[in-house]
Amino acid sequence: METVPGLEMLISKSTNIILCLEWLPQWVFLNKSMRDSVSLCRGVIHTVLFLFLMTIVSAPSAYAQSGSQRDHDDEYERIVTEEDFVERVVGKTLEYESGAVIIFLQDRSFGGGYSGSRVWGEWVWREDQLCHQMNIGEKRYKVACKIPQIMKKRLRFIREDGSFYGVAKIR
Repeated sequence: METVPGLEMLISKSTNIILCLEWLPQWVFLNKSMRDSVSLCRGVIHTVLFLFLMTIVSAPSAYAQSGSQRDHDDEYERIVTEEDFVERVVGKTLEYESGAVIIFLQDRSFGGGYSGSRVWGEWVWREDQLCHQMNIGEKRYKVACKIPQIMKKRLRFIREDGSFYGVAKIR
């Protein structure tokens, strides 16, 4: 069953706030310093009510984000094994938005082109990531490891810092 985006978060926050509201009077009346300080008691109650109202107000904006990049990211599936990478990516042409065209091969090499320059290198699967050493034209790049993610006929690689570069169409 699909849920409305943000609905689970709203229910979770509301439940926590309701539990807090049920617990608050017991704590206030059992705690002597709270009984003696009416202004402090009011401050705590106002804070809890404010948080509750902010949760309710934020729910429509969470629902409105359903078409945003955040939810779009949720549609990508991580490729976890080398076997899955070979089955879903190796031997297929990857066409990037930048114009680069790359093909990963069974022999752990890859090749293609970018901006009129030859692209080539070697790849290896290490610790649930694709690691590769790439060359573009005369420039040699250091080894980089990235997490491949796939969505239907699209592929992207997530860098160590969480960013990704380009989305490739899988042909």
